[in-house]
Amino acid sequence: MNMYSDIIGALGEEWTVASAGGITGEAYVATTRQQKIFVKRNSSPFLAILSAEGIVPKLLWTKRMFNGDVLSAQQFIEGRELSPADMKRADVAAQLGKIHHSKELLFMLQQLNHTPVTSSLLLRQCAAYEQDEADVTIDEAIRWLTVHQPNR
Repeated sequence: MNMYSDIIGALGEEWTVASAGGITGEAYVATTRQQKIFVKRNSSPFLAILSAEGIVPKLLWTKRMFNGDVLSAQQFIEGRELSPADMKRADVAAQLGKIHHSKELLFMLQQLNHTPVTSSLLLRQCAAYEQDEADVTIDEAIRWLTVHQPNR
């Protein structure tokens, strides 16, 4: 029996499924003659919002399987892992900013009883840490956060 038979069962016999790699081993690439999609088992509940915001490829559908797992299918887009040099690019910073300033993601996190980490909270945490242990990096963070506190 094919190790991906449960996914093929959910998609249809015309699909070929292969591992997409990744840490969890729960990501797959499914193909037919006409289509190629990215399928993830039990993805984050944030996927729909990230997709709607244009941060990740378009969410095509979700499907609950007989065992309770949820499959999510997205458009397949060829990509690669970002390098440290990529992380310094303005377009990458803009995309990360889009994630960090998303009101929809903030609302969802608040529904899960998470509170936002503000610069003032970080400053208080750094100052508390600094009282127990001297650290050059923490000193630098405290100076930067102090200078860059938003006007209230």
